[in-house]
Amino acid sequence: GNYALATSLDATGLAGWIPIGTDGQGNILNPDRFNHNGFTGQFTGLGHTISNLTVGVGNTGYAGLFGYATNATISDIGLIGGSVSGNYNLGGLIGRLGFGTISHAYATGAVNGGNGVGGLVGVLEGSTISQSYATGNVSGNDDVGGLVGFAMGYYYPRPIGLISQSYATGTVHGNYYVGGLVGDQSGGLGGWQSGGPITQSYAAGAVSGDSYVGGLVGLMTADLVTINQSYATGAVSGDSYVGGLVGSYVGTSHPQLLLISQSYATGSVSGNNYVGGLVGSSYLASPYPPTLLLITQSYATGAVSGSSDVGGLIGYQAGGTISSSYFDSFSTGQANGVGSGSQAGVMAVTSDPSQSAAENYAFTQSAYSGF
Repeated sequence: GNYALATSLDATGLAGWIPIGTDGQGNILNPDRFNHNGFTGQFTGLGHTISNLTVGVGNTGYAGLFGYATNATISDIGLIGGSVSGNYNLGGLIGRLGFGTISHAYATGAVNGGNGVGGLVGVLEGSTISQSYATGNVSGNDDVGGLVGFAMGYYYPRPIGLISQSYATGTVHGNYYVGGLVGDQSGGLGGWQSGGPITQSYAAGAVSGDSYVGGLVGLMTADLVTINQSYATGAVSGDSYVGGLVGSYVGTSHPQLLLISQSYATGSVSGNNYVGGLVGSSYLASPYPPTLLLITQSYATGAVSGSSDVGGLIGYQAGGTISSSYFDSFSTGQANGVGSGSQAGVMAVTSDPSQSAAENYAFTQSAYSGF
């Protein structure tokens, strides 16, 4: 069916909201074996907002304004303030969306729970988000992101998922797979991303966690995964696999293409092992050709610190290719662009005022002659 919000609403004092598409106790309405279902229609907010909606589902999941939706379209709606809490698949707008579309939507409230927790969407499965954002603080255990907790994409027979022209600005905290935009971008689709692109998007909040922690994406893996014309500016901290843009960038099982292009990170990055200004660890399993995992025309400028496998651009690099990318050796505090691995394709510039006469001085054109 088709649904519309005729006017803006204030949900202050409303208790016991049942997320649309569920029974409010973690069960999906109208489930089937293949499509899962829940809400399956088209919803437009007509530019209206819902304020101060508080959603709590205890130790269950699928929580937000919507809990679970399949083959649905959600657009032109804003969630202002309020909060979402529960255990799994939690988002400011929707807990889980399968094979659907979100556009011109936003949420500003805090979201917190266990796994699959996002400022806008908890789990995004083979779906598209465009021109949308989240500004609330997000916290959880695993697969935690400022916009999307876990993004799974499909390339056959379903369409590839996509996140475009979207952003998140809230602080993000979790344990594993934690990202300023997407916690985990993985599957066959920013913390896990797999099988789909993130393009013209950014994250600005501070991000912290244990492992696989990134300013934009915590873990990026599998097939046809790309980040293009995107950036992160928040401080990033963790223990291992920590990066200003991406925590870990991995091609292991029949990868077709993993690409980071025309993207950058400017926030400080601190950790213990596998720490990089742009990417903590970049790894492509043998015997796949190195061109399948590519970082190109990208850079990092934030301060970087760690104990082992630490680099101004990448902490650890094996099996992939880097081209026309650079780091600022002065602002990152690192002499090498790659902590462990080949330095090929990486250039060092410096913003050190005392080196203003140097050919690689960051504010002169000559520093980028090979870029």
